[in-house]
Amino acid sequence: MKVLLRKNPRSVALVSGDYCLLFKTVRTQNHVNSKPKSIIEFVSLKHLSSQHYYELNMECYGLLGLIHLKGNTFVCVITGKQEVGSIRPQERINVIKNVNFICLENDSFEYIETKYNTQALTAEKNIEIYEKEVPYSSLKRLLSSNSFYYSNDFDIITSLQHRESSYLRKEKKFRMILEYSKNFLWNNFMVGELINFKDHLTPQERFLFEERGEFLVCIMRGYVQSVNCSIETNGDSLMTIISKQNCVKTGKGHLFGPWGLDDNGNTSNFVQSTVCLYTKNTIFFYNQIRGNVPLFWSLENQLLSTKIDFPRSSESSQAAFDKYFDILCQNFGNVHILDGLSERGYQRELTEKYKESFRNLDDVLRQQVTYNEINFPLDSLKNHTADSKLLKAIEDRIIDIGAYCYNLKDQTSIGKQSGIFLTNTFNSLEKANYIQQLISSTVFHACLSDLDLNFSNEIAAKHNELWHENGQRLQKITLHAMSSKHTKNKQGGLVGVVAGVSKKYVSNVVQDNKIKEHNVDKLLGRLNGQIEVQLIDPIHDFVTNELRKKKNEFTSQRTLKIFTGTFNINGELYEGDIRSWIYPLDDSAKENYDVIAIGFQEIISLSAGKMINVDSKNRQFWEKKLLLTVNRDDPNKYTMLWVSQLGGICLFLLVKTTAKTRITDIEGTLKKTGLAGIAANKGAVAISFTYSSTTKFAIVSSHLAAGFHNVVERHQDYKTIAKGMSFARKRTLKDHDIVIWMGDFNYRIELSNEDCKRLIGEKNYRKLYEYDQLNNQMAEGHAFPYYDEMELNFAPTYKFDNGTSRYDTSEKQRVPAWTDRILSISRGKSLNQISYGSVPSIKFSDHRPVYGVFKATVDVIDEEIKNRLTAELYEEMKHKIGDANDILFYGDIINEQDTANMAPSNPGASNYVDNEITLAHGLPPPSSEHTKWWIDGRQSVRVHFPELDDGKMMVNPNLPRNPFEKTKEADFVTIEEGLKEYPSES
Repeated sequence: MKVLLRKNPRSVALVSGDYCLLFKTVRTQNHVNSKPKSIIEFVSLKHLSSQHYYELNMECYGLLGLIHLKGNTFVCVITGKQEVGSIRPQERINVIKNVNFICLENDSFEYIETKYNTQALTAEKNIEIYEKEVPYSSLKRLLSSNSFYYSNDFDIITSLQHRESSYLRKEKKFRMILEYSKNFLWNNFMVGELINFKDHLTPQERFLFEERGEFLVCIMRGYVQSVNCSIETNGDSLMTIISKQNCVKTGKGHLFGPWGLDDNGNTSNFVQSTVCLYTKNTIFFYNQIRGNVPLFWSLENQLLSTKIDFPRSSESSQAAFDKYFDILCQNFGNVHILDGLSERGYQRELTEKYKESFRNLDDVLRQQVTYNEINFPLDSLKNHTADSKLLKAIEDRIIDIGAYCYNLKDQTSIGKQSGIFLTNTFNSLEKANYIQQLISSTVFHACLSDLDLNFSNEIAAKHNELWHENGQRLQKITLHAMSSKHTKNKQGGLVGVVAGVSKKYVSNVVQDNKIKEHNVDKLLGRLNGQIEVQLIDPIHDFVTNELRKKKNEFTSQRTLKIFTGTFNINGELYEGDIRSWIYPLDDSAKENYDVIAIGFQEIISLSAGKMINVDSKNRQFWEKKLLLTVNRDDPNKYTMLWVSQLGGICLFLLVKTTAKTRITDIEGTLKKTGLAGIAANKGAVAISFTYSSTTKFAIVSSHLAAGFHNVVERHQDYKTIAKGMSFARKRTLKDHDIVIWMGDFNYRIELSNEDCKRLIGEKNYRKLYEYDQLNNQMAEGHAFPYYDEMELNFAPTYKFDNGTSRYDTSEKQRVPAWTDRILSISRGKSLNQISYGSVPSIKFSDHRPVYGVFKATVDVIDEEIKNRLTAELYEEMKHKIGDANDILFYGDIINEQDTANMAPSNPGASNYVDNEITLAHGLPPPSSEHTKWWIDGRQSVRVHFPELDDGKMMVNPNLPRNPFEKTKEADFVTIEEGLKEYPSES
């Protein structure tokens, strides 16, 4: 990336490939408390008048964002980096070694940088003067501290398991930043507006913007490192650890130290660690988290005492405690707490409070969270006298959580991580790190064993060394944030640091801590009066607003036909014909479905003790069978767009090949329910997608708790899935326009076997439906509120003797039930179900397949017409205000009231657009302080000095302030001459 600078009007152009990002600050009429603003434009390099710019002599690797400091707006770029790891060869991770700040208002800081670059910043006096004169000096030092990491090749802040869709579609990036991921986005304050700008670009522009990864760099803080290793015949492999520190905790104690919870459900010392193992054929990910105990607590007297202070009662703390686990469950699935606090002293009191809050946890969350007390001293774990006891105690949980494993050769997931271990120790440092190391080692040993690969001593040693270095680095960041005096004593940890500092140093330590916390707050945008730089994009604002007005010219309505099917196949591989299920009506062989969604339950039988499902033959069998069935008459009619599996639950999405480009924003998620180890083969898989950029769909395949009397458990499963299914930008199922939810819900009919079979024989399904558990749950508003289900005019689909039409004749004599259902919900009347039934002729399972056919009314955008209109509007706006160079002049001074309307929420209201009322009467727009009607194009009132265009000259700094005062000084001097006149520090 190149950095280009223009002197007049002062602007910065960041060039990557054939495109550039332009910035120019905007001066507002009301300076007091006004929000800092900058014009931004993303244009092709050919539209930039290069003769007006000169290249700065600096290496540049990416844009970190914009920040406003002491009346000036700065563009921050990475100027030094070092590669430290790769998840796989084409996905590199770098540590930031140096950054630079470029002022958008003036060049005074360039003079200061030039001055102090020639006078090495070694003398303490020079350093003090430099830091007083340069408002970004502390940020520069913080960001260059070897603790911030980034990647131009992939989104480093997003949980790697969420990137499965990127692997399937071979995309370079995961395009949407998940809301939870922003907890680890340390430059969110500087890039927040830039993210919004990117999201408002056209799809083609957004692709070009993201292609090189330099125009928007997301950074994390923590530790990253990769090592090479060999795994038998698979050749060279890569093992990587990525630990991301949370940056959103607020309140007392801030991010680091012996402090607890805030009201938003965040704790101090919270870290998410991921270990990745890449081989030629497979890639593994495994996540763990750690953090301080999620209660409101601290050490009294600012760490100078070992007495725990609880400033709130248990009752007043419970809401934030629940929120903490709600956030974790939504993003990781089931949470297994490992409480590693000591049994003695003040830590015991903290444990008792922790257990009390856990017992009072919300009922829904209690189904997803377990608590395990592991009272093993660190020495006993390291000496291997207690590590086996620890692992034995959580062995079932390790298996239940699983691990993410992706087969790169077949492009299929053969393992999913459906939960997470949360390790809590007093300071979340050395002991927490060692516990996580033990769990990680056990997991990877089991995963490789499942693939018949050897977790050799070499791999084990490198794995443990990575974790050791991880612990050292995280501890260094934490302790450095707390104190400049690191003293070791038998107390160790954070308490030891403080207790080891003698009283005469206390005031210096406190002051140093405040400075360090102040620097972090400055980066995160938390200082009083600190305001985010607003980015103004006049051309896109105008185009977006005009396209909204012209929507009818490129938008039409269309009816989509959607087939949905659900089937519990009992682990069987059926060789027979299934066309009667997918095309159930007499003339349905000619059905022209636009979308086909098939959900299977029990597609496999899970093996006890297996971390991953190595055998994917069942899924591959059914994937092939579905494609052959729907493409029998035309081999290219349908494409398998997406497949995902959680244990025995699988969801397939097929679409017409001719329409697959209309489906965008494809994203999958999963949710495991229950805490019963391998028996908990229950949960849901869901897909979210947008059709023709207008209608958001979500389709869910689920398997709920079994058992005749387990209505409450099924209700809890529903609530867990409905609340816990989360997608990018914090979207849930309810945020979609159309949701279709199908699966083996396991709701039963509350009648005796005899009465139930009698009503089935009479085909009195309406009477039978009165005793259906799901019907009663929905009628009472408990489960699936506001969802619709078409009338049931078919016999119960469970339970049959395999291969027969007889209901269960086993010893259990189960009562027949409509366990397999399809429900839907939509905004307005956009979805209409036209058929609902089962296929009794397909008998290989103990269930019968169920189908539902829908018609959905959607708005369809003609992209060709829209693109043509966009180009015309873009040219129209350029004609009004000029190209990328002229726009920097236009609106040089903007009225504060006008710019308030330029936010993305109201992108069309801009003072760049001519006044429609006056133009309608053939009159020019009225003049203002900033524009005059007699100046063409409503250009702002300004004076242009051609002498400054080449960037070699500047206005003479010795000119008198009074322009009417006579002087012999030249109007313009060279920059070298002007630099000499710049006052020096002596």
